[in-house]
Amino acid sequence: MSQNEINIRIKQCIIHILNTEMQMPVLSDQEIELSHEIEEYIFNHLRKYIQNDVMKTCYFHEERSNVYSQIQLLMKDSESFVPATKTMAYELYAIMLKHVDIPSADVIFTTFECDKMNYMGILKMNYKASYIHYVEEDQNQHANQIIKQRTALPTDSQKLDEVILINLDTKEIKLLEKRYEINGDKDFYLSTKFLKCDFNKSNKEKFDIVNNTLNSMNKKYFDADIEQSMSIKKAMLDSVEEKGVIDINKVADTAFEDNVELRKEFTEKIQEKGFEDTYVAFEAAVPRKIEKQIIKTDTGIEINIPMDQYGDVDFLEFVNNPDGTISIIIKSIQKITGR
Repeated sequence: MSQNEINIRIKQCIIHILNTEMQMPVLSDQEIELSHEIEEYIFNHLRKYIQNDVMKTCYFHEERSNVYSQIQLLMKDSESFVPATKTMAYELYAIMLKHVDIPSADVIFTTFECDKMNYMGILKMNYKASYIHYVEEDQNQHANQIIKQRTALPTDSQKLDEVILINLDTKEIKLLEKRYEINGDKDFYLSTKFLKCDFNKSNKEKFDIVNNTLNSMNKKYFDADIEQSMSIKKAMLDSVEEKGVIDINKVADTAFEDNVELRKEFTEKIQEKGFEDTYVAFEAAVPRKIEKQIIKTDTGIEINIPMDQYGDVDFLEFVNNPDGTISIIIKSIQKITGR
C-alpha cells in the first residue's frame, strides 16, 4: 500500500509546549480544533511513518512504564485523553529538562484509526529556525524587518526525528528515535526513559550495549586504563571458550571485582538501555571486537595484541616502572616480519 492509499481517520488531538528554555511546560487543557488544514498537516506526518521500515518495533515493560499505564486509562475512557496526555507530556518534559542536549519541541498527541486498528501517535515537533518579516511602525512610517523565529514547527513536508506510534489494540510500538547526550554518553531516551520499552535486539546490539557501558565506566572511573580494558575483553573471551556465551555476571565481576556500587551502577545502566539478559550469545559479528586489542603509545608505537595471549607472562608482560612509565615486554618471539 502506497502512502497515498493510507486511510487515516484522526479522532482526538492535542498539542503541548515543551520548551525547556521556559523552565515550565505549557500543557493544554483542551483538544485542538481540527480544521481541514490542521487535520491535513497532522495526517501528512502520520502517513510517512505508519508503514515505514525506518520505524523500530518494540513493546512496553508494562510494570515499569507510566506511559503504558496512561494508555490503559485512555483505552477504558476516551474522556481521559486530555489528562493522560498531560501526564505523559509532563514526564517527557522532566526528562528533557534533566538532559539539556535533548531539543525543545511542541508535542502532538493524537488518537487515530488506520486499517481498522486504533493508534496513538506522539509526534515530537522539534523546533526549526525560520525567518519571518516584522513590520515596525513609527510616526506613520513602516519599517519592514526580518527576524529569526526560533520556535517554528516542521512543515508538513519535512521529516521528523522522533515519532511514536502505539497500536492501542496490540500495544505494539513503532518508534523513530534519535541519540542525544545522556549522562555523558550518546544514547536513546524515548525508549529507555520515557516509554520504557524493549526491542527484539540482535546479539550484536546486546553486545554493543554491554561493551559500550563497560568502556564508558572504565573511562569514568579508571581513566580509560588499557589493562582494565584488556582484562574485560579477556574475561569475555574466556567466557565464550568455557560456556559458548558471554556471561555478563562473570565479566562484571572481573571489571569491578568487589566494588558493589560500581557493579550496581553497571547493572542499572544496561537495564536502562533495555538489556535484561544475563548473557550474550556468540555470533560472527561479536568475536572480532574481543579477540584483539590495539594499543597505541604516546611515543608512536602501535601494537595489536591477541587477547588469548593477554595475561600469559610467557608471551606478554606490562611492567610499571618506578618513574611512572610503563614498559611492554613481548617474549618468546621466533620470527619478526614486516608489512
